[in-house]
Amino acid sequence: MLRLFIANSVKDLILGDIYEHLPITKIPLDGNVIGLGTTSLFDNGELVFAWQPSQPQTTICHCRAETSEIVLLRPDSELTHFPYVCYTDNATAAEREIQVEGLTQGKLKTVIEQGLEQVDPGFSYYGIRMRVRWKLLLISVASKLCFWQAHRFSGQQGEGLYQQLTQYCFAKTDPGSKQAKWLGDHLEWDLCGFYTRIPEHGLVTMPDPNNHLHVHGYSSDRRFGGHILDALSELDQVISFQVYPISQVHLLESNLLIKNAEIEVGTLRFEIHNQGEMDTENVDVDVVLNNEYNSRLWQRIPLLPAGSSTRLEFPLPDRRGATIQIIIDPNNTILEAKEGDNILTLNYP
Repeated sequence: MLRLFIANSVKDLILGDIYEHLPITKIPLDGNVIGLGTTSLFDNGELVFAWQPSQPQTTICHCRAETSEIVLLRPDSELTHFPYVCYTDNATAAEREIQVEGLTQGKLKTVIEQGLEQVDPGFSYYGIRMRVRWKLLLISVASKLCFWQAHRFSGQQGEGLYQQLTQYCFAKTDPGSKQAKWLGDHLEWDLCGFYTRIPEHGLVTMPDPNNHLHVHGYSSDRRFGGHILDALSELDQVISFQVYPISQVHLLESNLLIKNAEIEVGTLRFEIHNQGEMDTENVDVDVVLNNEYNSRLWQRIPLLPAGSSTRLEFPLPDRRGATIQIIIDPNNTILEAKEGDNILTLNYP
């Protein structure tokens, strides 16, 4: 029984939810782990989960946005964390080898859907690994699709952003594209990603009913990597193709709440807890008296790891009898499933 863990979601990521993070140290990498993700604002790029049968562990590669070149990440790094990443258990036992003879060459999505006809159709999510050769490949390294927005994008707007980002092209000769930078004839690639039958949920793909596929990849010489723009690319040959039916999906997120609030001698004290599975950063906390928001008190928590808490103190003006509201994340930059416990109201005695 293969499980898929989704830290954040594509839907929330394109809405600007970039202050939740999963550290690389929390991702188990033993065996064949199917996954993909995006890196942080300060180290922009995409993630590819690379694995070969001779390897005891999966390796996470960082594809750099500026060049498309890949760098291997250390799994024990305390500094490496991701605002969006999805990954499976060790998928070795769930592997289904697809017979590639007779598959239509051309578009990656078409080939994958033909291959899925060879496995049990009763799953909503499938992991994908492939080795392919391309006639023409276009990729982007697109994590900044969520970082430079001035407002929150809808799913359709988010999909359009992929076309606005720098694209890289691989072909035997330079096709002379004004939009894509040609990087040579590195045409044999390893691919890793997911196919979903319910893309509108926006967990592993853009929340678009026609967007079933999200695949990252890297050249077989491990020089380049990124997000595969399958609609703009042309396959030449499928060398190998494995599918991994996923039985369970687990969503990972932060869960912020207020505990142990007390007022003593003109001072308000309380605790902010993160009872979720993802770390949070830049958590704003407001204290508002009598709904007079212009005179609010404010503090920012730089980092609140999953499972941790911090205690805050606010000096209170002499407003006895006032109603006090404590508000976590007043601008709603951290999207939580349970936000009802982000506000606590009490009376100034």
